[in-house]
Amino acid sequence: MMRRIKKGIAGLTSRPVGLLTLVGLSFWGVGGSAWAESAPPVRAERLRFDSSTGDWIELAEPIPGTDEGDLALARAIFAKSDYKPARKAMRAWMKSYGATSALYPQAVLLQAKIEKGLRNYHASYELLDGLLDQYAHSEVAAEVGAELFNIAEVYLSGVKRKLWGLRLLSATDLALNILDDLTVLFPDSSLAELAIKTKADYYHNNSDFLLAELEYAQLVQTFPTSRYRRYAMRRSADAAQAGFGGIKFDDAPLIEAEERYRTYALQYRGQAEQEDISLILLGISERRAAKELDIGQYYEKTLHPRAAAFYYRSVIEYWPDTVAARKAEQALSRFEGPMEESETMGTSKASDESGPAMTGGGP
Repeated sequence: MMRRIKKGIAGLTSRPVGLLTLVGLSFWGVGGSAWAESAPPVRAERLRFDSSTGDWIELAEPIPGTDEGDLALARAIFAKSDYKPARKAMRAWMKSYGATSALYPQAVLLQAKIEKGLRNYHASYELLDGLLDQYAHSEVAAEVGAELFNIAEVYLSGVKRKLWGLRLLSATDLALNILDDLTVLFPDSSLAELAIKTKADYYHNNSDFLLAELEYAQLVQTFPTSRYRRYAMRRSADAAQAGFGGIKFDDAPLIEAEERYRTYALQYRGQAEQEDISLILLGISERRAAKELDIGQYYEKTLHPRAAAFYYRSVIEYWPDTVAARKAEQALSRFEGPMEESETMGTSKASDESGPAMTGGGP
């Protein structure tokens, strides 16, 4: 029938059409439109997901004058993003029913969402934090945790807290505390997993590499089957390497980074090849060798030849294929007379205590 109708419509411009045909088409259009208007789609706020069946269930029409009905009406206003009218409706609800209603936790949660919609993030946080203190094991706890996580994300993005109506106060510390609390209150959950990752990413992106390394390592340890495991392992190695301040500083970050990269390469061989982890490891070897060479050069300049020889030989032994090893060989050739290794080792340990940070000779 639809094919016939389309054909008839297409032919309206090519041949005369009888009055009855036009009337029929008009009637069909009006009838179809009227039928469509009589069955409007069900709005999202009138649906509830039943996790036991996996179905969305249409809720009954709210009955004004009851705590359940008035809360449903406020939710409907909130769903339209009419936040100020929704706040007014919830203030009336609290005045009428308050904490004596069994729906009080859901009402406070809705209030918090409304304040967040109005960008009053701290007011929303205080409502959620208080709710979690009183109803940590209730049915709303998981949703409260998700809302708190969202506020933490907002604050970590750079949004400040209000002071005298202006956004002047940094809320970074509050955001990090929220993420810490979520990790403790929802252990072994996807929310805790995401909270740790978010903290680690924040530290890494803000060049706080020591804390970033620790957080990524915690993510791998706490959630060994995490979907972020490979990501966290690579990031922890990157953070450890980035924490090395140069050859004048302790090389412990490089040692840690080398171990983490090797572990990553063993567990994700294909990915490690694509990411050129072997070249990164060569770079770390060069930097560790340069660090050891620098110590030897320091002792040579301060007239401690035996100590200098110890570190030059260490460079040649442990990193023979590096640029520093070639320089160490050239430096050793400047010393006259044989020196037993045992004597040089003893001298190096007893040398000037004000010297540079020492690695102890090789890996």
